Amino acid sequence: MTNVSLIASGIEQHRDGTAQAQAGIANISQGIMDNWFYSMRWSYGSGDNEVSGVSNLGDMFKHKSNGNDGADSKYLPAMYRAVADNFGIEGAMSSADKMAFQRAFTIAAARFAEVPVEIVQANVKRKGKTVKIAAVQVPASVAYDLADDNGAPNDLGRELMERVKSNLELQSAVVPDDAKLFEQAQALKVNCVGGQHPVFGKVPSATDIANRLHPSAVGAGVMQAKGNRSKPVNADKFGESLEFVTKCLDEVLGDNDEAGFAPSTAVEDKLRALAEKIAAYFAA
Repeated sequence: MTNVSLIASGIEQHRDGTAQAQAGIANISQGIMDNWFYSMRWSYGSGDNEVSGVSNLGDMFKHKSNGNDGADSKYLPAMYRAVADNFGIEGAMSSADKMAFQRAFTIAAARFAEVPVEIVQANVKRKGKTVKIAAVQVPASVAYDLADDNGAPNDLGRELMERVKSNLELQSAVVPDDAKLFEQAQALKVNCVGGQHPVFGKVPSATDIANRLHPSAVGAGVMQAKGNRSKPVNADKFGESLEFVTKCLDEVLGDNDEAGFAPSTAVEDKLRALAEKIAAYFAA
């Protein structure tokens, strides 16, 4: 089954940890979209203590009661096992697999919440070579904040309007009024593949766009809101540390032939351990 292989192959891409990892999220998302109403049997426990049921894939992240005014904390792990069994995922899903799946699910859920989300094939440069990968595509108005609090175009919105205007003038086409120009700027397509773009600047990755789309999925009632799990006393320092680590990783993963530094084996081991903890955080 093509749709089944999309989910399984997307997980494999993400597991590979290469430039295809974000494409893996896009492929998983397409597989989820195609199988939104696919019914699966889930279960936990055994013998007389077994609890089981049948749920659609699209209901996976909805609240499920334990019958005592609380949430059934064993339902989601059981659904992850059902996904692995039904969609041909090799081995048990790790925390990183679950994180990738949850992000892909968020993107698919936003689509069902009528956010204009598409999965397309995009050409990107990886290590100096052009490769075609699966990518999440959204309008610029979804990928970026283009308006101020009053709904008027902000700096980026005005810049995109000028780009649209220039293109129309080059084609000797009629240039509409500012309101129509802004509509056209908001409708520009953005492939969420990360990196830099000459028009948009920094482009969101599949992970970034999943975070932006999460409120839409919550609003549609198919996912739950994330709780605030930061400790106030550590929040500022934690954020600063993340910015520093992100900056270092951008340097290592940059398109330049020579990165600023190469992590040692010991540092890579620590980075893998950190990645597992981050994955566990988002999968919780």
